[in-house]
Amino acid sequence: MASRIQRVSDAVDRFSSHQKPFFIVILALCLLTGVGAMGLALTASLDGPIGIALKDQFRGSGLSRLLVLQLSSSAALCFLAAFIALSAGWRKAPGWLHAVVAKRMWRRLSQRIKRATEIGYSPGNPVFYGACVGLAALWANIAILYNLPIIACIEPDTIGYLNPSPIRSAGYMLIIKTVVWLTGDLKWLAPVQLNIMLLSFAMLGWVLRDLFRSQLIGVITAVVPMVDSGLLILAPTIMTEAFFTALICFHLAAVVSLFQRYRRGLAVVAGVTLGFLILVRPNGISFLAGVPLLVFFTKENWRSCLLYVMAPIAVIVLAQSSYNQKTFGFFNLHQFGGSSLAANAAPLFQADMPSDYPELAAELGPR
Repeated sequence: MASRIQRVSDAVDRFSSHQKPFFIVILALCLLTGVGAMGLALTASLDGPIGIALKDQFRGSGLSRLLVLQLSSSAALCFLAAFIALSAGWRKAPGWLHAVVAKRMWRRLSQRIKRATEIGYSPGNPVFYGACVGLAALWANIAILYNLPIIACIEPDTIGYLNPSPIRSAGYMLIIKTVVWLTGDLKWLAPVQLNIMLLSFAMLGWVLRDLFRSQLIGVITAVVPMVDSGLLILAPTIMTEAFFTALICFHLAAVVSLFQRYRRGLAVVAGVTLGFLILVRPNGISFLAGVPLLVFFTKENWRSCLLYVMAPIAVIVLAQSSYNQKTFGFFNLHQFGGSSLAANAAPLFQADMPSDYPELAAELGPR
């Protein structure tokens, strides 16, 4: 039985054979629109300084540079992805077109994924994977914890996570209180955060090792972030970044496992990890955009997948919002949106305050 990807490829090839002129027009439009959108995104990015100036109007369009950048980059990604998919599915396409979209590479990747379901095909000795990951994790623990202060590092925003607050969702506060309840000391938060991150890297590497049937891919996926100082430095701080990174990896591991074989338990894990992503940092809600793709690849189990992924997310989000309604009087994940942020910051502006944007400060000060 052909996979859904194969059926889509066959449909593209049939359409290109029966409606070749129309198909070429669609292909050209996808390419031109994608390239044009990419150029517009680049123009919006380079049209001025990065930072608060992204809120400036873009060349009299009535839209901010930031909005133009977001819309055009998303459009470029969609149209160029469509161009690659259509070109790769067109079997009678010119050889140069297949070379441009790297069809051979996509074919090899597809074969590796298909091979992952074959019984008896082993990616290698798991002991080797465990040894590599274990040594990297040991190095990370020594490097980060050897000279660790008596307490995890305090950041300016830390105070907002220690007690219930209307401007913070409760996920990270619950993690802190759980660690203190279990250990009796906040100093254990740093090693807990570090090793949860390391475990998530190892889990994601293991899943990709099985997916691609490649020991090398699994080891690289797990070990590289374990020795990345930019990620490890997140562990000793009382901030959400460490657990947010770990939850992303756990969620991706569950999703990749579902791509290989559908199980209800894995769908629940994918939903729970995504729900806690949102609870720890509400911008994790952007990962909901990947749910339609997950549902698409679960084939005949798509209804069950959608239910078991979305139900835990709904329960977690509703529980947080209901708590905020009862405690603070608003039904939402938090109250720290753009409008409230501006309202809290606006009284701090003075017309003569030192600023990199004196004109803006002078304009806002009298208000």
